[in-house]
Amino acid sequence: MLIVFIFFIRPRSQQSKLLEKERTDSLNAKLREQQEALEEALRLAQSANRAKTTFLNNMSHNIRTPMNAIIGYTGLASSHIDNKEQVMDYISKIAQSS
Repeated sequence: MLIVFIFFIRPRSQQSKLLEKERTDSLNAKLREQQEALEEALRLAQSANRAKTTFLNNMSHNIRTPMNAIIGYTGLASSHIDNKEQVMDYISKIAQSS
């Protein structure tokens, strides 16, 4: 009887090992899927961040350049307030820059 008992335990032990391996494989597959999803989300976030940085750099340049002209010509107009022709030229250039 002892031999029969051991015979029945051994297959159950192998079966439980097989079930444990299947669960482990299933969990590993889920972890791989989640890791791939996270890596894709990271790639998308990094791409969006690069696009945002490029956009802000371009907008900063596109705003800063005409603003520098407006500020410069405003200062020149103020310093030549008595010369109507020059002031009108500066005001024209300010209007173009804005």
